Amino acid sequence: MPTYYEDYSHDGYGNQCEGDHPYSQLDGNDLARISWLCLTSNVKNEIFNVSDGSPITVTYFYKEICKIVGLKMPPEISMDEAYECFSEKRLSFLRESRILDISKMKKFFPGQIKYSKS
Repeated sequence: MPTYYEDYSHDGYGNQCEGDHPYSQLDGNDLARISWLCLTSNVKNEIFNVSDGSPITVTYFYKEICKIVGLKMPPEISMDEAYECFSEKRLSFLRESRILDISKMKKFFPGQIKYSKS
């Protein structure tokens, strides 16, 4: 799993460390609620980013899963190593940011994310 240093990469304890892009663990009930509101509200022809506002990295997610089920974490590689063995397409994916701007969702549907860690 490729890793590299970034400002938003941390280990869940606030320590900056090698990590990957942040992702959201959006609860299905929250997604269903926002989807229903989009269908039934007076808001038309809009596109919303939907997230719980608590991005985590995939590396953090896998480490937590491994910890919970008692598995050893798969080996990680550095970004330098990734540049040596990954295709350009895969590297392009890793270079993209995954933090969603959810300000529009919050403006139109405030307080609808019920299962956020933030």
